[in-house]
Amino acid sequence: MKINNIAVFGAGIWGSVIAQHLAKGGYNVRLWEYSEPLLNVLKTSGTHPNIPNFKIHDNIKLTGDVKEAVDNADMLVFVISSKAIRSFCREQLKPLLNGKVLPVVSASKGIEEKSFKTICEIIEELYGQKPQKQKKKLGRILTNHSSYAYLKIAEGCSNGCSFCTIPRIKGGYHSFSMEEIVDEAKYLADLGVKELILVAQDVSRYGEDLYGENRLLPLLQK
Repeated sequence: MKINNIAVFGAGIWGSVIAQHLAKGGYNVRLWEYSEPLLNVLKTSGTHPNIPNFKIHDNIKLTGDVKEAVDNADMLVFVISSKAIRSFCREQLKPLLNGKVLPVVSASKGIEEKSFKTICEIIEELYGQKPQKQKKKLGRILTNHSSYAYLKIAEGCSNGCSFCTIPRIKGGYHSFSMEEIVDEAKYLADLGVKELILVAQDVSRYGEDLYGENRLLPLLQK
């Protein structure tokens, strides 16, 4: 399925920045916002009141109408608060989809207050769509100095510490394949990056879930 039109729900700082990056990437974006005062400012000024030097891209169409945002959308991106995601999806969005299944990306932060469910779990419950295991994508945008870059080698955590909610939010520890990581490293090197900083919730456990043994040293050697 080719994706051309993307609906982004939530025009706060995070949602607007995501919409801006998608628009710069050539996608047609409809950015929905429930707050009429904020929506009016965005429409009349073409800027965001909370983001300095931010000019809304021409590929972004602002709307306060959920139906307008959904029409002809090839993908849905949620960037609304965790406390509102269930009611929004169930009462406003789901009736408009009429059973249509679209790719869904959750960029909302936090967990549901009473159930402690993650956003992905709520979406799965309401739409029957199971979250796909994250894979690395090339074409990332460097927001720091180009001489160095962060390279994620794994996501999630399985330690289950009593003080930490990361396993509930991001799921269990899963390593990215060596091939994916090496491809991204080469891509970053082509961009002029000289130093790579490996990051994960637990770098020292790299590969144990994927290869059955620790593969951090072989990864560094590659």
